[in-house]
Amino acid sequence: MITFDSRLTHRSSIFCKKGDNVDINDNARFMVFGDSHSSFFSGEDLIVYGLKESNLFNMNFHIYHVGPALAASLVERQSTLMARENIFEVLKREKPSEWHGVLFAFGEIDCRFHIVKRLGHQNALLTDDVKHSIAVTALRYLSFMHEVKLLGYHPIIWGPVATNFFSINYPDYPNYGSIIERNQITLEFTKLLSKYSADNEIDFLSIFPALITDSLETKQEYYFDTIHLSQKAWQLTVPLLWSWLITNKHFSIANYPNTLSG
Repeated sequence: MITFDSRLTHRSSIFCKKGDNVDINDNARFMVFGDSHSSFFSGEDLIVYGLKESNLFNMNFHIYHVGPALAASLVERQSTLMARENIFEVLKREKPSEWHGVLFAFGEIDCRFHIVKRLGHQNALLTDDVKHSIAVTALRYLSFMHEVKLLGYHPIIWGPVATNFFSINYPDYPNYGSIIERNQITLEFTKLLSKYSADNEIDFLSIFPALITDSLETKQEYYFDTIHLSQKAWQLTVPLLWSWLITNKHFSIANYPNTLSG
């Protein structure tokens, strides 16, 4: 039986207090930046490109799919995808007081591929050098969150989902290691992000524990195309996001959606 640190759903209350300028009578408002996994917040089983707005479960999402960017690369200026520059362009245009939080959905690509690739080999076993690469990725990602926080926003790391269930390596979705090995890396990354986030008062939310079996296989029933979450996963997500909103005093339990039908 796998056990998980309770901080996998760490929620800091230091950033979100009564007195924020968002109208608490409106839907909760979130910006979402990420790779293709940000598409989950669109409310449809598809991949979003560019900007998409959705209203789900008394929450409003503005989704920005910035391409297949790495969590580890968000601290880098002038990266291939210019993800950092594109994100900050939006954040500097918007007003922090008009948003309850900013969700960042990166890291799945790092966990199935880049964490190992950085080491110059394809061995995805959880060796000491792989653990070190995981830690480097987590710390780089967290550093970027601090930059977002300095702009006045409430950054929320949305933990990476369980790995795809490809058993072979596809050019469009490169994988190193088996499904179990990739989920071991994702689990280690999730635990480190949870700890580092708690230590640095950055909010971190994850449904990863619910997406894997005790043997670290990915639960296929939560995916619509072998790699991206289907809308069925909202049954896991709604309680987590609304717990965050209520804990941080943006809303009361009376605002909690009555159903999971959206």
